[in-house]
Amino acid sequence: MKYLAPVIIVALVVLLPAVGGTVGMGFVDLPEPVETGITAVVVWAISWVFVQLITLVPFLKFLDQFKMPLAMAISAQLISLIENLVPDAFGGVAISGIVFVLAVLALFGVGGKLAENNAPGFRARK
Repeated sequence: MKYLAPVIIVALVVLLPAVGGTVGMGFVDLPEPVETGITAVVVWAISWVFVQLITLVPFLKFLDQFKMPLAMAISAQLISLIENLVPDAFGGVAISGIVFVLAVLALFGVGGKLAENNAPGFRARK
């Protein structure tokens, strides 16, 4: 009798999420502009990594041809992962958060370019 309560608790912890998670629960579908933004960020990041890698190890120059296919595959997997992990109930919040992160990254990118070009009001990093 003293083992009945832990067995019931373990059964509820294991079975309820498995059964309850599939009943009537959809997943978010990211809008096309958000998917494009995620793809752009991943392509930029993969390109940067490849440039750094080729700078450090020059004989890996042949890997440069795999940069775009790898970036597109990673971005497609990332978009699929986000769409599958975010439940429909939190879709608006997740999309707003992703749009915010993309906007902040864009602002840093534009600010960095303006600073590199010595635009008035922007100081170049030293």
